[in-house]
Amino acid sequence: MLRNSLLALSLAALPLAALLPLAAQAAAPLAIEIYNPAEKAIFPVSSELVTGKHDAVLIDAQFQRNDAQALVAKIKASMQGKLAYWSPILKDNAPEKLVLPEVLEGDHLTLEGQPLEIKGLTGPAPERSYVWIPSLKAVVGGVVVSSGIHVWVADTQSPKSRQDWLATLKGIEALKPATVIPGHYLGQIPQGTQAVAFTADYLKSFEQQAAKAKDAKALIDTMQKAWPQLAEPSSLELSAKVIKGEMKWPN
Repeated sequence: MLRNSLLALSLAALPLAALLPLAAQAAAPLAIEIYNPAEKAIFPVSSELVTGKHDAVLIDAQFQRNDAQALVAKIKASMQGKLAYWSPILKDNAPEKLVLPEVLEGDHLTLEGQPLEIKGLTGPAPERSYVWIPSLKAVVGGVVVSSGIHVWVADTQSPKSRQDWLATLKGIEALKPATVIPGHYLGQIPQGTQAVAFTADYLKSFEQQAAKAKDAKALIDTMQKAWPQLAEPSSLELSAKVIKGEMKWPN
C-alpha cells in the first residue's frame, strides 16, 4: 500500500468541533482544526478542517478505514446538529445530505473569499503538493512534512526524487509560514518551520548514511543511533530495505 497521499479537498457547509484547534491571527477569518489518530493508527496521518464562519474545507484523508470513518462521523455529527436546529426553521429549504467532493481543476480554491493555494503542482515533485493558506500564514504539509517519527522514504527510491523532496521543503520555508502542520506526526506540532527543518535534516542524514551502509541492517542501525527519539521504526526498516535494494516497493 502506498504512502503517497493526495491532498483530497472537499467543501462542507458545516464546521467541526476542534480536536486540536490552532488559533488564527486576530485579523484572519479562518481557523484550522486537526484530526490525528496518533498512536491508535498504523500511521499518524493528519486531516485538517479549514473553517470559516459558514463553510469549511477538508484537507487530507485518513490512512485507515476506521480512522476515516471516525473523521466522517465527527463531520456528520456536526451536520446533524445543524440540521436539527435549522430544519424546523428552513422547512422545505433545509439541506438533506452532505455534498460529495468533486475533483478540483486548478491550483487554488477559495473559502469565504480567502484563497487556499495548492503549491508544488508545477515543481519537480507534483505528487508531493501541499496547501498554503495566506490569511493564516499556514502550510498544510501533507506527505511532504513529518514530525516525531522516522520519515517514510520508501516512495522516493532514487536520489533525485529525494533531492526534489528537499527542493519542495525549501519552497515551504521560502513562504515563511507561521504554522506548518505535518502530514504525519506524533506528539505536539512543532512551532514555525521546525517540522520542515526536521524533515530536511532527516532526509539529508538518510542520504548520507544510505551511501555508506553496506546493507539495510547497517543503515537501520546507524539511523536509529542518530535519531533515537523517533517513533515508527518500522517505517525506517522498510525504507532502508527498499533503498538498499533488498525489497521491492511500488512507488
